[in-house]
Amino acid sequence: MVISDEDYRQRATGRLHLPPQDRRTRSEMLFLWMPDEAAWLTVRSVQSADGRLVADSQHRLQSVLGDNGTERLTRLRRLLDESARFNLGRIVRNFNYPTLALGYLDPSMQSRFAFTPAGRERVNGIDAWKIEVDYGRDAKLDMWVPTRMHETYLQSRSTMINEAIDCVATYSNFRRFETSGRIVK
Repeated sequence: MVISDEDYRQRATGRLHLPPQDRRTRSEMLFLWMPDEAAWLTVRSVQSADGRLVADSQHRLQSVLGDNGTERLTRLRRLLDESARFNLGRIVRNFNYPTLALGYLDPSMQSRFAFTPAGRERVNGIDAWKIEVDYGRDAKLDMWVPTRMHETYLQSRSTMINEAIDCVATYSNFRRFETSGRIVK
């Protein structure tokens, strides 16, 4: 379990939004590898939206993670869905996480999708395809972590775009979730 801070900026434009709508959220992000499902569970716990604190948000993630019971996974998935209410636009989504791109790299998933590379670039001397998420090495954790995600959603009819949502998220302050306890006689 790894937690980071997220700064997420969204802009919705199009026929449905005159003028454009902007939103900035600051959140804690949980990255949890679930070996039984061979998948990442990524949960956003929004702390503030447009500069205003979200009620009861300051310790929500720690409260769920502190629960070792069978309800923890259910509560994490509920928090994942609840945080989606802060997304702008009419395009409903609760999958806007940087770990989504990792699923496409699994050979068992690749046949289910059609890919159009966003381009190529050299990263640390290696020729790479762009998939909208930048990763970097975190020295403290000694692992690769997402540092920036760029995503675009388009809703159109015929040739007219009704809605376009452009989002950029940056991630920082990575840390492992840890708890401790002591036995008192």
